[in-house]
Amino acid sequence: MFESIFYSAKAGLSGKIIEKMGLNLEETESSIEIALESLIKSLKKQILEGNISQVINLIEGKIKPSNHIAIVGFYTRASYTISQKLGLNSIIAWAVAVECIPVLILNIKKILSSDGSITAEDVTDAFIYGEFSAQKVRQPLPGVLKEKFNLLKNVFTFY
Repeated sequence: MFESIFYSAKAGLSGKIIEKMGLNLEETESSIEIALESLIKSLKKQILEGNISQVINLIEGKIKPSNHIAIVGFYTRASYTISQKLGLNSIIAWAVAVECIPVLILNIKKILSSDGSITAEDVTDAFIYGEFSAQKVRQPLPGVLKEKFNLLKNVFTFY
């Protein structure tokens, strides 16, 4: 799943980032991958903090990225990580993150939503239980958190 999101985003973003930001192909691909890793970690954090409905609304496009404080945090984390890992100027790293995040969210939506809607179970399965299994951002939950999360998952499924 991670790879399909990455390759889809890379196809749509690479030329744009190379042209607008002046990065080479390797820097561009690395920055897209770093932005995706950062986004997944940020979405996971939001889910673990109990903000599942906000994550669903964001992925479904009901929340505009520029209108949500958590999204600004996603941009900030992604741009900081891109800058640190690739040694890019922070302004260029920010511009790359701003280009990448909306496209990555759209690609996540395409994968999670086969029928147009996304459920709490879709989100938890993907981000917590490892549908993004091929990626290093997947970390098993400690037993206590997993039990609490299963309880939360059941509550959302009930309603």
